[in-house]
Amino acid sequence: MGPSAGDLAVTAGWGHGGKGGVTMPGRGRTVEGPHTDAELAVFREGLSGLGLSYDQLTACLGGACYDVYLSDVAYWRCVPARVWKYTIGGYQVMKKWRVAASPPSSFSSRPSKPVTSG
Repeated sequence: MGPSAGDLAVTAGWGHGGKGGVTMPGRGRTVEGPHTDAELAVFREGLSGLGLSYDQLTACLGGACYDVYLSDVAYWRCVPARVWKYTIGGYQVMKKWRVAASPPSSFSSRPSKPVTSG
């Protein structure tokens, strides 16, 4: 995957331009699924440091996770169900952020930026 090749362009239908340049939400593309065995193993490793039982941790995260697609090749992998579904004032926070981060004039052309540290 390469940012210069346009692989980070947001093309998964998260929003579209409305009247007067207003951003209107779209359905986007998500795939719900169970946590993988590798993810569950990492959860179990970190439990002692958190002081939580496995059942408490899975209750906090939700029983499943979502792959949230930005395009056909770029996606956020295994977003915990409770994080993805979290709402404030009736708005789904992560979805609202994803739509707001993509101005209507550039839904298919403005790429997301890779995360860098430092």
